[in-house]
Amino acid sequence: MKKNSIIYLLLFISIYGYSQGHPDLLKGKVRELFDQGGKCWSEGGQNCIDYYQEAYRLEKKSKQNCLGCIEVELAKSYSYLEKYDTAQYYLKLAQQSLNKMNYSDMRVKFLDAEIQNNIAMNFYFTGKIDSAIVHLKKNIAIIDKTGDKKSSAFAKINLASIYSSVKDYQSAIQSGLKAYKELDELKILDDSRVAVLASNLASYYSEIKNTDASISWSRRAIELGNIGKSISAQFRGNYLMAVNLSKTNPDSALIYINIAEKLAQSSGRPTYLAQAKMTKGITFGEMKQYTKATENLLEAVKLMEKNSGDLDYLEAIRNLGIMANEARDYRLSAKYLKEYILANDTINIAKNQELIHEYQAKYETEKKEKQISEQELKIQKQHSNLLYAILGGALLVSVLGGIFIYNQKAQQLKLKHLQQEKEKAILNSFILGEERERKRISQDLHDGVAAMIGAAKMSLDAIPHLSEEKRLQQLSKVKGILENTHADVRHIAHNLLPTVLEKEGLIKATSHFAFEINQTKLLDISVKDNNSNAKDLSPQLQLMLFRVIQELVNNIVKHSQAQKAEITFSNSPNGLQIEIADDGIGYEDTNDTGNQGLYSITQRLKSIGGNFKITKGSSGGTQATVELVIG
Repeated sequence: MKKNSIIYLLLFISIYGYSQGHPDLLKGKVRELFDQGGKCWSEGGQNCIDYYQEAYRLEKKSKQNCLGCIEVELAKSYSYLEKYDTAQYYLKLAQQSLNKMNYSDMRVKFLDAEIQNNIAMNFYFTGKIDSAIVHLKKNIAIIDKTGDKKSSAFAKINLASIYSSVKDYQSAIQSGLKAYKELDELKILDDSRVAVLASNLASYYSEIKNTDASISWSRRAIELGNIGKSISAQFRGNYLMAVNLSKTNPDSALIYINIAEKLAQSSGRPTYLAQAKMTKGITFGEMKQYTKATENLLEAVKLMEKNSGDLDYLEAIRNLGIMANEARDYRLSAKYLKEYILANDTINIAKNQELIHEYQAKYETEKKEKQISEQELKIQKQHSNLLYAILGGALLVSVLGGIFIYNQKAQQLKLKHLQQEKEKAILNSFILGEERERKRISQDLHDGVAAMIGAAKMSLDAIPHLSEEKRLQQLSKVKGILENTHADVRHIAHNLLPTVLEKEGLIKATSHFAFEINQTKLLDISVKDNNSNAKDLSPQLQLMLFRVIQELVNNIVKHSQAQKAEITFSNSPNGLQIEIADDGIGYEDTNDTGNQGLYSITQRLKSIGGNFKITKGSSGGTQATVELVIG
């Protein structure tokens, strides 16, 4: 969704200003083909790039002076077709052509701005966000020199969108506010895109938890959306109002989300309707109307099923699983929580499966529990009759029996409540761990593997344009890139499930992990095994303990300023004990739920009957102790 919105905004910059600039440098049949190509794209035609290729052939043959005008359009077209390496090739040619032209001509400045704009777009879609920002700022600087304030404002909207895509919402707000101020001064607030900008600003403020500002811009988006007849802005304004009010004022939030739902239906966009249904379900959940919450979330999930890899879908099925559990629909809860867990590379697969099994068991044993309860009541009645016969007092028996049953039910309710609280705490801990691990994996793939594959692809595409000698050099370069990519993929896979852990067990995996840390020279770790029984643990428990060790060692590297650390496996009176000690600045906290990492470790170990404590040494450093009871 973000990718499409960026394309939409970048196209508008070209429409305002550029279309009245550099194309005028083209003449005759070349200009006619150029215009036909633009019309073809705007009408959603096929093979539109052929017009530009023919125009390019004629322009080269006639040796006229605006090859760059066509080269930048070819680059833009290849970007739309997601052939970014070819687009990059034509952008380089366009820059070379630009250097041969008279830059004092205003039309040539517009061409330069168009080139910078498309370089930015190309970098954005190949994951090089920093480079995209640099070239988009160059684009803005060039437009400002031309005096085209309208195009400058829309370029700033693009810059804000790119900042938001990397979660730099403060910079996105600054750029968006500048754009809004410039458009306000130009008295063109009736443009539908200004309403969309207002809704974007509402979203940015929501992300940084500035609720008041988000509500203010949401209302402005609704107002401007009505003026500019933008259903998109009206929908997002009402939708964001509901999001901002869902926790503090769910009744008002429900009014806004109902309006957003109607707008989504009239727009015919399933994604809008799905977002509205999901937010409506969450709002009903805040109102503790769990059945309605479940119904709306289920509708949202069905609308999102075609895009089951999106984060919105994962958020929807997670909320659906939780709300269905609150509504006591354990079968539905188990189904979607299981799907959510399988869709994520969880830190603790075994324990999450136990959680799902528990929800399924609630559903499957519901009838059995009822039968047992009826049998218990029957036995209690027999006891009461026996007491009646012995004591001879029906009233006394009734009182005693009533007190007994009341106390028993009260105790059962109390135990059930405590169990539910424990389940929620453990579930929240797992979800936090999953989110953290998913972000790490996403960053590894985005910053490392995706970038190198993109580089390899671009290098391969350039080969047909090189001499025979340079082709061999280019192939060697591609081979090196792919070898590095292969190593990175193996490293990521190893982090997800180390092969040595699966084949040789926890001790060997820990030693291998320590060796890798030692290689970085950040910390010197030694591993000792005092005849522990770690090898006898199940694979699931060994994986859980390995993740705990990884988390604790990573904390030492990040925070302790330690030079050395030692991991010791030994037997305790009840089972296995693991001690991780370092010589750093020291840290002591045995019950701090504010530290999500340590709290997650504590909850995971408690769920399997283990204990965790961390203490500061008398002479400095920290010692973390993990105990696992093996029955």
